[in-house]
Amino acid sequence: MKTHIPTYIKCASSGIYYFRCRIPKSQLHRYNGKKEIKRSLKTYGIREAIILARTLHISLHQQWQSETYTIPSNLLSLFSPNPLQKPLSTSINNTLSLNDAIERYLLSREKEGLIREKTLQMLRAKLTLLLRILGDKPVNLIKYVDAEHFKNTLLTLPPNINKSPIYRDLTITEIIETKPHKTMSLISVQGYVDYARTFMNWTIRNEWATKNHFCGIKVPNKKRPHEFRQRWKDDELSRLFSSPIHQSLEFSHPYYYWLPLLGLYTGARLNELAQLHLDDIIQIDGLWCIRIDDTHDDQRLKNQSSRRIIPLHKSLLEFGVLRYIEELRADDQLRLFPTLTSHRDGYGHYASRWFERLRTRLGLTNTGRKIDFHSFRHTIADELKQVNTPEPITAALLGQVNSNITYGRYGKEISLTAISEAINTINFPCIYQINKYIY
Repeated sequence: MKTHIPTYIKCASSGIYYFRCRIPKSQLHRYNGKKEIKRSLKTYGIREAIILARTLHISLHQQWQSETYTIPSNLLSLFSPNPLQKPLSTSINNTLSLNDAIERYLLSREKEGLIREKTLQMLRAKLTLLLRILGDKPVNLIKYVDAEHFKNTLLTLPPNINKSPIYRDLTITEIIETKPHKTMSLISVQGYVDYARTFMNWTIRNEWATKNHFCGIKVPNKKRPHEFRQRWKDDELSRLFSSPIHQSLEFSHPYYYWLPLLGLYTGARLNELAQLHLDDIIQIDGLWCIRIDDTHDDQRLKNQSSRRIIPLHKSLLEFGVLRYIEELRADDQLRLFPTLTSHRDGYGHYASRWFERLRTRLGLTNTGRKIDFHSFRHTIADELKQVNTPEPITAALLGQVNSNITYGRYGKEISLTAISEAINTINFPCIYQINKYIY
């Protein structure tokens, strides 16, 4: 049976229930003109919230009907609705443990409905490591020395500590004692600190802590050389597209052929391409384009600026992409790459694993440079930069927020013709010898 929730009970974005009730006009003089009473019920449980709110609601109405009635002291300690009475103490409850705070934080993020399951799991993993390093102490007793200890410990830990079975049954101290030859990247350490900072801000807003000491923590911003994601060099592209996949059309799935080419000539993210439907290939004003959007239920975007239209490079047309699409439609297919299946990470999950294996097989993972599928975005951005392409055009192509406030806030949308002309200034002579696609 569904629980009936009175209209005076509301739920905040934090997941905590609160009481909200309009004050009768005849009683406004008792509240210095305030028109409503709004007080936290300080509980995540709906049944407890209903009991507390109903008790308060009854007591308020009894007070409004009698000049001599006073609200019971146990309710005053929770709500103090009369501003003329002694206000609640502003002291912080320092008994809420870090573990309980994390659970409540994750619950509140889940209730917001704005976070994917994958992101929620990632949040849990990062905050669980915070708990393992600091211990289950009261959140209000987390000091600067704890935040600094968290950062310094992260700098000595190996990457993927939550995934690797090697470290699964070891304590943090035992893991450090193994002296891992590879430690977390500075970018990853910064990410952990940022999530801890956001979490502590939430505890302050909910009055469980008074200060966020993670705000003063700085991670060294000097990246190690291998941590920079870089663009593809011509010799690396030549090696990539000299494999049997593009030279003799030997592949198990069409996405082996098309994804690297689409990534190189559009700068689109792997998952943006992997999740495309055939109706995302459209013609506008005579230009064949790819629509990056989330119009289908199985599509997702990284952010709002990711929604865009990308004109197809002339080389993609020459390689036979439209012929490939025609054959798919003739077979009554709906998606551009029908053999890719959806995963928690999206349609790009298995394609990413395949591309990693391909790079390893071609000797492109031991070059001392960080190049992967995302490096295609860096490549096209750099190519456009070399020919002095205006920044707003590059931003429109890559689905990025334009950093120039004059263009970004007040300028009109960049025309597809301008984007198409910019894309077609890019040439990669090192891959012109690949075979055209044959379905």
